Amino acid sequence: MTRSFYFTKTVRDKDDIDRTICSSADWGKSPDLCWGLFLAVGVNPSGGSGGSSNQFVDMVGAGLLFGFGQVKDGGLSDKQHNIGIGWGRRFGVKTLGDGFSSNAAPPKGETQVRYKTTDFNAPFIFYTYNFSQNQ
Repeated sequence: MTRSFYFTKTVRDKDDIDRTICSSADWGKSPDLCWGLFLAVGVNPSGGSGGSSNQFVDMVGAGLLFGFGQVKDGGLSDKQHNIGIGWGRRFGVKTLGDGFSSNAAPPKGETQVRYKTTDFNAPFIFYTYNFSQNQ
């Protein structure tokens, strides 16, 4: 799940109607090309009732968001593409135990594979498409 915020502003067009455009228009870019920030939360698909983690929230992150199309920050007729690039923290990831290596023989004296649970930081990207329309 993400919550995003595009940097937008309200301008008055030639017909004296207020409309929202992206702040990137100030830089001579298209008014339909935006950028902003996002916060992300990843949830365990098992709902915290099983799998490799018993936590409901298994990732948090934040980063930059780029949008193009009719980006109006939540308008009813938006048809926009969003690409997010961020950095996050994964919680409770099941990995091979100390001494074990992927696709290698187990360490001497070991008869079963051992696992450990660890947290780690990781970069991530995502893409979304908003296709809402007026009813």
